[in-house]
Amino acid sequence: MTRRRATLLVICCLAALPALATSGVHGAEEQVIVGANVEGWTSINLDVCDPAAGVTDFGQVLPAATTVTSEDCAVEFGSSDGLAQLTISQADGLGLPMWQPTRGELDPGFGSDGKVSVSIAPGTGQDRAFATVVQPDGKVIAAGYCQMGGATGWDICLARLNPDGTLDTTFAGDGTLTIPIAPGSGQDLARAVALQPDGRILVAGYCDMGGATGRDFCVARVTADGTLDATFAGDGRLTIAMAPGSNEDRAWALGIQPDGRILVVGRCQMGVATGWDFCLARLHPNGTLDTSFAGDGTLTFPIAPGSGEDFALGVVVQPDGRIVLAGECNMGGASTGYDICIVRLEADGSFDTTFAGDGRLLYDISPGNGWDAALDVALQPDGKIVTAGWCRRGGAGGDAFCMSRVNPDGTLDSTFAGDGKLAFDIAPGAGADWGWSVEIQPDGRMLVAGRCDMGGSTGPDFCLARVNPDGTLDTTFGTDGAVTVDIAPGTGEDYAWGVGLLPDGGAVATGWCDMGGTTGIDFCLVAFDNAGEIQQYVPGTSDWDTAGTSHFAACLRTISDATSIWTPNATCPASNGTWWNPIPESPVLVAQTTVAGTDTAVANLRFGLRTSPTQEPGRYVAPLTFTAVAP
Repeated sequence: MTRRRATLLVICCLAALPALATSGVHGAEEQVIVGANVEGWTSINLDVCDPAAGVTDFGQVLPAATTVTSEDCAVEFGSSDGLAQLTISQADGLGLPMWQPTRGELDPGFGSDGKVSVSIAPGTGQDRAFATVVQPDGKVIAAGYCQMGGATGWDICLARLNPDGTLDTTFAGDGTLTIPIAPGSGQDLARAVALQPDGRILVAGYCDMGGATGRDFCVARVTADGTLDATFAGDGRLTIAMAPGSNEDRAWALGIQPDGRILVVGRCQMGVATGWDFCLARLHPNGTLDTSFAGDGTLTFPIAPGSGEDFALGVVVQPDGRIVLAGECNMGGASTGYDICIVRLEADGSFDTTFAGDGRLLYDISPGNGWDAALDVALQPDGKIVTAGWCRRGGAGGDAFCMSRVNPDGTLDSTFAGDGKLAFDIAPGAGADWGWSVEIQPDGRMLVAGRCDMGGSTGPDFCLARVNPDGTLDTTFGTDGAVTVDIAPGTGEDYAWGVGLLPDGGAVATGWCDMGGTTGIDFCLVAFDNAGEIQQYVPGTSDWDTAGTSHFAACLRTISDATSIWTPNATCPASNGTWWNPIPESPVLVAQTTVAGTDTAVANLRFGLRTSPTQEPGRYVAPLTFTAVAP
């Protein structure tokens, strides 16, 4: 059969949280409405099903109550040749059934009480994970570098874990892979990992190539089974020299464009006149440099005056192809010091002058010449840019987690924390809090992972904070919006460098921990459980007129130019009846066009949520997939 598919997230809030606009996830396309599998002659359009207009957002819902969305979700479907059927299912890799994102509780089904450590290097050789990505099937990939010793020295290394925290033996035989690139015992240090839509894995960092070029960008691609991909750069490995002579090029971030081209971003030591500069390269999917980008596929540029240091540390690609870079720039002087800097480029590598006037934005958060750094960047579906990192404020507060949000035009967003900038402490006293990675949940809340110096008997620990879309800490998460996790024995250091969203609504943080003993510093991961589920409505057995279990359902209000399979009801009343329909994992038929070649059939739907008296407050997400099928 021929089909077109589109996905919609239905969001609801219980009383503890206000209604919020929906958002996408870091590094992915917009998650409110996305199209996929566009084939043949069928058509589907969700443009009128607008969460921003309240069509699919329940707003505030009280326990032991039934609430129905007040505006139609109009789904247009049809076929230019033949009949078309409209189906709906609750499935898009984001979790089944309707789920509530994690509250910061460790997932007992992952490793040992939510914690896993992985030793790759022999003996006490160090294994340091710096990046993570989650596959649609819930498997978790951690990337970094490992001290393999012997002939290769430090190598790029990867581990893939099953959803239960065990190593995935379908990946490279035992779940781990090391990749030497530099000649001899030269260091190969991975800092970023990304997952292609076809399941292949990209990893990037910098490699000590010696000779005339010194440390260079290096990129490797492996297939889903953990073998080097020979269709990329000949043997799956690539190095790129940009700085003059043997000066250093250090890659810190990866981006994948919708067309499959690859962005490698970092900092390059360009010499006396400009010092360290932002730099990036764009590759074709086969690993060759894309000469349509900046002339030769590479681009370097300074921001700070003179030889001030400019470090690009994060990248995100907008749906329109423009490229957003974020990092830190040493502006010098007593007034600012290191500042957060954001750059937006056109797809061809030129500066986007619709952003902050010249494509470059700088601002500080810390007072005076404190150090402000954006270590990661994410994009909301509305085009707003979110950064996360740390700020060195000095005084009693010490180093703090720092975030900011910027409007698409390059101005700070005053609807976030009052002035677009947020700094907060997790560790007690002057303990250092360093934020390293950010992900945006489908409900718009932001997870930031890093390292917090908790002192006392545990030392530096993993820490994770969640921030509401208005820039306030989400007090439903952990303690006052933050969670700390001690993994290493005693005061051994635990550093979280990456965070990812799990398909069931949970989250995973990845980094490294000093486990001591026979293994030393190892990869370590912590998984946080999702906080609750709402079941599907079961007609005839679930009475919406009395308090009981919670249920989520859909109602077909009207249908035009099609025959309905569901029983329509023009008012979709908030009571039990045949007009309410379950939304299962497998697609169910809603309606079928009556005339072949009809492109304009419209199904107007509304959604209902009935909550039990004991339903946990919070924000729940239902990923719905509509499909137009040619039978």
